[in-house]
Amino acid sequence: MKASPPRWSARGTLLVLPLLFALNALWLARERGPLWLGQNSDPSYQYLFNSLLILNGQPPCHIDHPGTTVQTLGAVLLSATTPGRDRDEQTSAILADPERALCRLHAFFLVLSALALAVAGLLVLERTGSVALAWALQLTPLLQPGTYRATLYVAPEALLVPLTVLFLALLAVRETTPESPATNRPEILINIFLGLLAAAGLVTKITFAPLCLLPLLVQRSWRGAAWTGGAMVAGTALYLVPIYSQLPRMFAWFTQLATHQGIYGGGEAGFVDVAAFPKNVLLLAISDRVFAVAIVVGWVVAGVALAGRPGGERPRRLVRLVLMTTAVQVLGVLLVAKHPRPHYLLPVALLSALDLVWLIQLGRELPLPRRRRPLLAGAGVALAAATVLVAGDVARLGHELHAAREDQLRQTRRTDELTSDGIRVDYYRSSSLPFALYFGNSFAWRLYGGRLEQLHPHRVFLNISTGWLESFSHRLPPTEVFGAKKLYLVGTSPIERLPAGVRLPPGWRMTLVERDGDTIIHLLQKAD
Repeated sequence: MKASPPRWSARGTLLVLPLLFALNALWLARERGPLWLGQNSDPSYQYLFNSLLILNGQPPCHIDHPGTTVQTLGAVLLSATTPGRDRDEQTSAILADPERALCRLHAFFLVLSALALAVAGLLVLERTGSVALAWALQLTPLLQPGTYRATLYVAPEALLVPLTVLFLALLAVRETTPESPATNRPEILINIFLGLLAAAGLVTKITFAPLCLLPLLVQRSWRGAAWTGGAMVAGTALYLVPIYSQLPRMFAWFTQLATHQGIYGGGEAGFVDVAAFPKNVLLLAISDRVFAVAIVVGWVVAGVALAGRPGGERPRRLVRLVLMTTAVQVLGVLLVAKHPRPHYLLPVALLSALDLVWLIQLGRELPLPRRRRPLLAGAGVALAAATVLVAGDVARLGHELHAAREDQLRQTRRTDELTSDGIRVDYYRSSSLPFALYFGNSFAWRLYGGRLEQLHPHRVFLNISTGWLESFSHRLPPTEVFGAKKLYLVGTSPIERLPAGVRLPPGWRMTLVERDGDTIIHLLQKAD
């Protein structure tokens, strides 16, 4: 039976949450401050410069995530919004004012997220006629702090939010509307779009991989699985076109990650550090309260439903959906626990919205007349508590970003004063625009070094991986840097303990000048 058409007032309510989300994200971006600040430049400047590579017809250098979709969309937006008669003029304009370019990229991905939330809610409402299901899909991501953190930078997470939300909406629509034959055109289109969205998520960041299993697991026929799987393969091949020449390097990188225990493919050989793995799993499990609760509640409800032997195919199908969704979430935790960074968990954490959709549907299907009212009251209390908690999380995040921004700007002014009588040598993560540009350019084949040296002449940087002194474009011989003037090393890492160390010529010594918050300044000078 087709759902009754929703009222315009119901549709209007589904625009409220995306608007509130966008306003909160804009406030957080203001509190975050410029993206050249030390806490902000990585990875935003990497993605700016790799978008610039694609804009100029070059393959991306940075393929770690792989992140190709972010870089490609970035190139398209920069091409459309940067003034200039040709690519050369546009490139010069972007390098001269990178913060303006990054502001446009940030706004673009934020708009995509807000639109995805609105479209997802409206799509579910139109197909099911249920405001509750539409709100569940919209609201759950906004009760998770990771969604707001994902909007802060130009990074894969900024695109994963809209991709995942739309992916979940299609799954919800597919499973909450009356079953149709696998040869039905709308069903085929949904399966194709699911595959294309899964491919986009995978090419955006490999942490989306567990979600790619879900549209295949829920299929009722091999024909539907073939449409989804085929679209997934074709979409992946299409989205990777800009980095075809870099695929061997990308596969080698992922192989290194998979076969070594340390971060970024370092450490001893092996898939995981067995001793640290349980602690890492626990760290991830508690990093998102909605995610943890969704898994536990899903298991409990599914267990109770199975024990009661629900009659009818529909309740049994919903129980299987709950179990499959939570199984994919657990798989995601186990994979991310190798390198336990909460933001890596974003795609599987957002699956909590789908958990809630299945549970609402299951509650409607099961005969719970006497228990329904207490359950609804408990759900209302839980929703109110989650709203208060996430509001506190967002407010706290904004205050932390504001404090960090003001502190780093103060440290920047202080550093400029202390280093004014010598040569400043920036290293990771120094709060300076030249260092942010150097950092981005070092992940872009150093292709724009000559132009950057014209914009910021006589700048020197320390590569903390190699211990080399460098300009924007090349390694500098020590004799070219070490002269009569003083040298100041400025960064955020204890320079003495870096893997490469600092290679000083004979007769030079290094002393600590000041450690102010995140900023560390060392003086290099000739010994008396």
